[in-house]
Amino acid sequence: VEFQDAFDHVLVLRRSDGTPVTDAELRLGPDRDETLSSPFERTERFVDPGPRAMQSTPGEIVLHGVPAGRYHALVRSTDSGVMQATFEVAKDAPPTEILFPAPRRLIVRVVDETDHPVEHALVAVMMRTKAAVALTRGRTDEAGVCRLDPIALVPDEDATVRAEHPGFTPAQAITGSG
Repeated sequence: VEFQDAFDHVLVLRRSDGTPVTDAELRLGPDRDETLSSPFERTERFVDPGPRAMQSTPGEIVLHGVPAGRYHALVRSTDSGVMQATFEVAKDAPPTEILFPAPRRLIVRVVDETDHPVEHALVAVMMRTKAAVALTRGRTDEAGVCRLDPIALVPDEDATVRAEHPGFTPAQAITGSG
């Protein structure tokens, strides 16, 4: 039997304006330089913390008894978007701060090749990272407009906006977050 050191580690989840993120779901796995589509060893929901995770103060998550090593976290918040972080769990390791950008509104208009609005098209926004995780999605109205609010786009990174409708070929565009 081989024993491995295990430590408590604190994740601090905040928006860029300093307010804590309290509605987060975390997927935690070893950092193996792989894409995030690989299976994660452990998933903790912070609305209903598991035995290894505890929300001690708003926006601070304490992971209890985590084996020493490098980890990759994918954190999804209903109103703050999706962020990723890689961190080290070790004795006396400092807390890991995961900073979410301030949410903002994105308005998408979907039209056909004759510039007529497409009603009920599914619109999804994804960050252009290792994992194509939808930050948010919605449907267009009769004017072909979909209002996605709030959406947190990572500063200086592009996002992919994708629109799908059964009667049309899927379309996508790249939008800057700045």
